[in-house]
Order: sequence, then C-alpha cells, then structure tokens
Amino acid sequence: MANQIAAEAAIVAKNPVGYDPVELTAFSQLLEPAGIAPALDYAQTNRLVYASAPSLETRAQIRFVIGTPVVFRRGSEDEVRRLLRHWRAELSPTLESSDEDLFVSGFDDDESLKDLASEAPIIRLVNHLFARALDLDASDIHFEPSENTLDVRCRVDGIMTRIERLPVKIHTAVASRLKLMARLDIGEKRLPQDGRIDYKLGAKQLDMRVSTLPGVHGESIVLRILDRSDTAVELVELGMPQDLLASYENVVTQPHGMVLITGPTGSGKTTTLYATLEKISNEKQKIITVEDPVEYQLDGITQIQANASIGLGFAEGLRSIVRQDPDILMIGEIRDHETAEIAIESALTGHLVFSTLHTNDAAGAVTRLQDMGVEGYLISSSL
Repeated sequence: MANQIAAEAAIVAKNPVGYDPVELTAFSQLLEPAGIAPALDYAQTNRLVYASAPSLETRAQIRFVIGTPVVFRRGSEDEVRRLLRHWRAELSPTLESSDEDLFVSGFDDDESLKDLASEAPIIRLVNHLFARALDLDASDIHFEPSENTLDVRCRVDGIMTRIERLPVKIHTAVASRLKLMARLDIGEKRLPQDGRIDYKLGAKQLDMRVSTLPGVHGESIVLRILDRSDTAVELVELGMPQDLLASYENVVTQPHGMVLITGPTGSGKTTTLYATLEKISNEKQKIITVEDPVEYQLDGITQIQANASIGLGFAEGLRSIVRQDPDILMIGEIRDHETAEIAIESALTGHLVFSTLHTNDAAGAVTRLQDMGVEGYLISSSL
C-alpha cells in the first residue's frame, strides 16, 4: 500500500486529470512486488527503474494497466529505494472534497466511526504516513490536532520533524482508523488509552505501541515504532569502544548481581539488552524474561509477555519467575518500587538480573532507585 503513492505519483505526472483510482491500485500492486519505481523524469521519459529484472508477464501487466508505452531501465537497489522514498516524500494521497465532507466530526455511534475508519482514502492516508515515518527511520509518530490543522510529526534521531499538515476535519477519521488498528475503544474520547498495532510493510514486521491522550482540540495520538527485524544485533555491532566492551562483557558474565541499561527514550536500551542475552545465552543456564512487549523472540529463553490489564505486570511476573529456578532474569523496565525491590532481592539471592531505567545517564540510576524507595545499602550491594 505504501508504494501506491509512488504509483499515483507516476500516473498523475503523466495524466494530471482524469485517472482511474482502480487502475492506481492495480499499478501499485504490481509495482511493489516487482521492485520497480518511476524515474524522477517519468513525466517526460516514461521510464521505470528496477533492481531485479521483472518478468515479461509483469512488464506486460504494467504496460496494460498504465495504457501507454513505458521504458524499463536497470538500476541499483539503493537507487530504487531512494526513488520510492522520493515519491512518498513529495506526494501524499489527496482527499477529494467529496471525501473530506465525509470526515467531519460528530458521529452518533461506534458503528459509524468504524465505517468511517474503513474508508479507502483514510486507509491509504494512514498507510502512507507509516511508510513516510519508516523511510526516515523514525522512532515515534505523533498525530497532534490544533484548531485548524492536524500535524503529523516524527522523532528522528531525537529531533521532532513534521512530515505532514492535514486539515483538522479529517482528525476524527484518522484517530478512528488508528484506534481500530490498535483494537481500542473507538467511541471513548475522554480517557487515555493504550494499545498495540502489528503492521507489516514489505519485509519489515513492525510492532507499534499506541497511546491516546484527550486534548482541547481532539485526541493526541503517539505511536512508538519497534522494528522486530532490527533488534537481532551482535553486541560488538553496538558501537561500544573496545575497552568499554571488554569491561561490559566481564560484568555480564558474573554469577549474580544487577545490570541496569540506562538512557532516554529511543537510545537503544532494549536493543542492548537483547544483544547481551544473545551473547551470554547457553544450555548451562536458564534465562527467563518478562517484557512489554516481547519485541524479539530468542531461542532457548523463556519469555513472558506482561499484561497489566489481567494483573500480570512486571512485579507479578517477576514474583512468579523466581519460583522457576532461573539463573538469569531480564525485566523489560523497572517502573515502580515493588518491581525494583523484587529485582534487587533476586540479585542478592544468587541471580543475575538485567533491566532498563529511564534516566539520562548511568549515574542517575542510583538516584532513580532511591526515588522509588529502595534503600541505599541494597543498591550498593546489588548494582
């Protein structure tokens, strides 16, 4: 669906008016699987670029759908990727005025909102925004309504970047679409909600955490993007200096104690934890994790999905884990006093415990644990 934007760009450039949306959809379905992108000068040359030569049948289908002769040219995989990104960045799915009239606020029931969220223009728009964010390697997508506009911004390398400014009248439709994908209560607009979207784009399997927050001009929605295919990295690939890496490898092979990975949001704490577990995992030790969510499945490790809605939080999961005779524990995040207390007790009773903390630096972990009510002598004995 994301590459449909590239297809629309190509056809609109050649036929500015009067193109058929059904043909656009068919073109996009041929374009993406075949790995073909319109050239920058497509309007003048009718040139399509491919990295891997398409079959004669695929070429014939594309020519039939477009209705005019096209020229195929071989390019590198990097060039094709850049061309697809170019079209997605330059062009958005446009909503006709008749479509926009459907997306005004004020629906009486959940069924009307579900129907609204299932309209083709909204599905196309949301998928396009997801593709744009992935092109930028964004860690978060923010949907922020104001009095007149709906701003869509992404966090790229820690900096917020606006990728789209939409009319505020379609905010209800966009919010309903996102909440429908996350299996949230579409009709609830007064209370914050949390959910998750499993989304596949090409070869990437994405896990997006969704958070809604009611505001003056409508619900602010933030999606945290987790690419499951990117979490499987080696410890040596994380970019640690050699002396620091050697010290860290020595620490994580200790028989007991607690290792905390700290840093701000999106700094790579979870990736570092997974790389560490991959490094130390072997048949001589039992490793159990409790995570929210389980972002990457590790062979030979028992992984538990935390679910606060049924009473299985980090503290409850950790309390049950210690009765499973583990050697190594991994807690996705220490968020409260109870979780911190159980983690430290486990570290003091012969277990090696790994977890993360949201702090700006490593030294801040001590202060953060003290703020949670953990005694100083317990921190010094375990950390």
